Amino acid sequence: NLTYTYFRCVLSIPGQLSSVTSEIAQLTLLRDYFTALSSLNDVVVREFDNHTFSITASSVSAGPISFQWEKSTNFIPATGTGTWTALSGETNSDLNILSIGASDNGFYRVRCTSSGGEVLYSNAAQLTMQAVNITVTTNIVTSVSVLEGNPGEYTFECEGLSSINTEV
Repeated sequence: NLTYTYFRCVLSIPGQLSSVTSEIAQLTLLRDYFTALSSLNDVVVREFDNHTFSITASSVSAGPISFQWEKSTNFIPATGTGTWTALSGETNSDLNILSIGASDNGFYRVRCTSSGGEVLYSNAAQLTMQAVNITVTTNIVTSVSVLEGNPGEYTFECEGLSSINTEV
């Protein structure tokens, strides 16, 4: 709760020489309403890529806001129903999901709590993983022999990934 002290009211009538002053009063703001909360957007993320959900929030007190990210695998947007599970340790304004896999499919939202104790939930955003399918487009030999000291070349093509790591 925020408390502002030393308020009083002075009542005077124009053209009169007298006025009435109230006793000192105390004004207490009981609720710390949110003044802004950004939105989350649905995303399609390629398998193995990373994604970050970010939220910004502010409240009347401009005090610190705490965050708790949640996930649902059965949320129904049309009815707003589903069960939500808090993501352990995910208490920042950003949620970083590394190396997206099938288990990351679902809906995400964040629970924001103002320093005055008011709670506000963000909208739910759906993360959909797009599977990466690797297709070999040329015949690849399984071994290459090169005489020591001579350069060797091994070429292949791959669809489905923007980059690929190889070891020789």
